[in-house]
Amino acid sequence: MLTYAYNMESWRISGTVDLNKIYALDATTPSDTTQNQARLMLQNLLIERFHIKTHRTTRVVDGYALTVARRGPKLQQTKFKPENEAGEFDEGFVIGILPDAETLLLRGHRASMLQLVAYMQRDLDTSVVDRTNLTEKYDFELICGRDAPHSPGFWATCLNRVGLAIRKYRTPVEILIIDQLGALAEN
Repeated sequence: MLTYAYNMESWRISGTVDLNKIYALDATTPSDTTQNQARLMLQNLLIERFHIKTHRTTRVVDGYALTVARRGPKLQQTKFKPENEAGEFDEGFVIGILPDAETLLLRGHRASMLQLVAYMQRDLDTSVVDRTNLTEKYDFELICGRDAPHSPGFWATCLNRVGLAIRKYRTPVEILIIDQLGALAEN
């Protein structure tokens, strides 16, 4: 709930409280509620029910930068089609599928480099920034061996096939500090 409410990856949330408890939340929102409104509602619920107190700070962390390899990108640019067949806007995505224990199928559909680095951040559990200067949307499908999953070496090998590279990079990152998290207050 914290990662959704504050729109931050789990590695960017810290504090001296135990954050490993699991709760089920059953809630509804009006149909026209935006993501930002839903996040704010959840933050307010956490404040009300758990008496949560937080603050934000910026820290310089070790992470990675996604760059274009020397020989240039080999990505297929998406043919312009902002709406899908149902007439709904298609924002694109990056997903990883595990067809077997040794393989990752990484698929991008109308994917931006920001969507790719967001996926990589979740996998590497650290900061990944986009330094490619690629602003288009791309379609790709990579089959990558998982000899060393969740590692920079895995990503370097996988991304090399489409002319991308990763390198170490230090960058400032906003961190959410949980100062207080109380016991759940019942309805």
